[in-house]
Amino acid sequence: MRITRNSDVEPQVDLLTDGGTPSYFPRSAALPLGDIRKALVEFVSTGKRPAGVDWACFDRL
Repeated sequence: MRITRNSDVEPQVDLLTDGGTPSYFPRSAALPLGDIRKALVEFVSTGKRPAGVDWACFDRL
């Protein structure tokens, strides 16, 4: 699985992957809203994983 990677300071929030069985993404996966919007626009226009976002491998097991 690939997740976003924020190279800035990690926010002090918990990112749930599944509310039924609590499993957490790393805090470094949180992105500022402006970056999310840019990535979404890029995805909608290309249909591919946005290149304007840093990505990292993540194994939640």
